[in-house]
Amino acid sequence: MEFYDIAKNEIFYNNIYLKQTSFQAENENGEVEEFKGEDTLFLDRLSNEELKELGIAKVQRGQMPSEISLYQEVKEIKEYKENENIYQISYELIDKPLENIKEVKNLQIDEKKQEVISQGFSYQDKVYQCETYDQTLILGKVTQAQLNPSESISWIAKDNTITTFNPQEFVAFATALALFIEQVTFNARSLTDKVVNAKTKEEEEAVVWDEKNLR
Repeated sequence: MEFYDIAKNEIFYNNIYLKQTSFQAENENGEVEEFKGEDTLFLDRLSNEELKELGIAKVQRGQMPSEISLYQEVKEIKEYKENENIYQISYELIDKPLENIKEVKNLQIDEKKQEVISQGFSYQDKVYQCETYDQTLILGKVTQAQLNPSESISWIAKDNTITTFNPQEFVAFATALALFIEQVTFNARSLTDKVVNAKTKEEEEAVVWDEKNLR
């Protein structure tokens, strides 16, 4: 259970409280003497009035919002209610600052670009892998095709079928792939520029990836 130290303005979690006490009694010489000690109190068993005398209040937390969009953040509102001796913590959703929203949006755009590329490149009714590694291999094969114009080149599609190209066909395939990567990259860059130039949250949220550019 959480408790609030009113004087220190801080929350603590120890349920056991050692209260300093004193009492008077006769010592061995018959003289009245004051003795000090400690009483062990369990805070969760005390009333709010008893806690207040100790300078302590119970902490009461509200429900944390369950649905938080990427453009929102949770604001924690803290208030000590003296009449009830309750330290109340509640939560509300607020919009993130525009610059933070832009960062999130740009990350989404980059992730979408990588997703589109990882889904593959469609060429003549087949889909081929086109990650950075594949692009490098294809570029190497283009050089091979140029050096050996009579040698055919076989390439594996994502469905594991093999397509055999003559050198000219493979260069055309590689050129189409390059145009696809360029299209995806330019589309992502265009959206990023729109996000950077957005002046309001509404302008920024209106920037979306055009599904027509997935292929």
